[in-house]
Amino acid sequence: MKFIHTGDIHLGLCPDPGMPWSRSRTEAVSRALETVVRTAAEKKADLLLIAGDLFDAQPLRRDLEKAAAVFRSVPDMKIALCAGESDCLRESSAALTFRFPENVRFLSGETPSTVEFPEIGTEVTGFSYHAGTIRENLLSGIRAPEDGKIHLLMAHGGDASHVPFLPADLRNSGFTYCALAHDHRPHIVIPGLAAFCGSPEPLSFRETGEHGCYFGEVDDLTRSLRSLEFLPLATSRCISLLVSVTPETTNTGLLLDLSRQINARGTENIYIIKIRGRRDPALRFDLASLKNRFRIAGILDESVPDYDYPRLFAEHSSDIVGFYIRELDRPDASELERKALSAGIDALLRTEDERS
Repeated sequence: MKFIHTGDIHLGLCPDPGMPWSRSRTEAVSRALETVVRTAAEKKADLLLIAGDLFDAQPLRRDLEKAAAVFRSVPDMKIALCAGESDCLRESSAALTFRFPENVRFLSGETPSTVEFPEIGTEVTGFSYHAGTIRENLLSGIRAPEDGKIHLLMAHGGDASHVPFLPADLRNSGFTYCALAHDHRPHIVIPGLAAFCGSPEPLSFRETGEHGCYFGEVDDLTRSLRSLEFLPLATSRCISLLVSVTPETTNTGLLLDLSRQINARGTENIYIIKIRGRRDPALRFDLASLKNRFRIAGILDESVPDYDYPRLFAEHSSDIVGFYIRELDRPDASELERKALSAGIDALLRTEDERS
């Protein structure tokens, strides 16, 4: 039995509002469900697990109709769906009365319940949020029956305010696989048993790394997880780009280096640039022109000026600059103290220049 594990799609979300690329990222998120379903069809998956937060807010009927049209495009694929904290169910929720396609099973209960897919010998256990927070560990003591079927668990949460379960709750639960969601970073929690799928698209420029879904295969005879593969799907990545500088680095040289690196990694991606190292004290890096050419979410200049402290002390031995150097320029100074020394001297010298 083959399955796709996804969640945290957040249809309707507008990522990075106010940024020049926000509209294209919104469109990418709006297409994410279609991308996942198309991928599941290409992989000939028998089952699609959507472990909560399909929508970014409580969906209207028209939102449900759009999703249902995508589900109808794969009538032979079984689909299990639950609601997370973002699209949690209220008394007036359209999802409670909506008629999903026949291949979809909506686990709408507040506590874990089970739906069966007899055609593939599989049962899926899960629950839906009926409020934005669930501080009770709904997975404590949960167990899959030993009845010869494949048992899968869908669970949304994992922090103090959202079903605070622990890996120990899953390890001996008897489930073949635990499909987790809520953490937008895809990662395996228990090898061969449990994973967070992450969001198919990054939902903020702070969500670095790969985004996509998991593709798994279960042995029909042993009912054990045979394989689990992460499938990258995102149209863009958010990349933290670290560059090191030296006192010889020029502003033009740094611009050219960053341009080359961004072009090599992909101009469709979003970048946070971090500058570290020691620079010429007379130089202030100006990288504003990069924002006109690339998707730059932020530039953090953590470089420190490369001062000649013995020369400076000789010139300022009787003033506050000299006192500052004497206190912090020690062989046993920590990295933090050295950064404080550079920043302090930089500020004092600039103040002195402004007064002169």
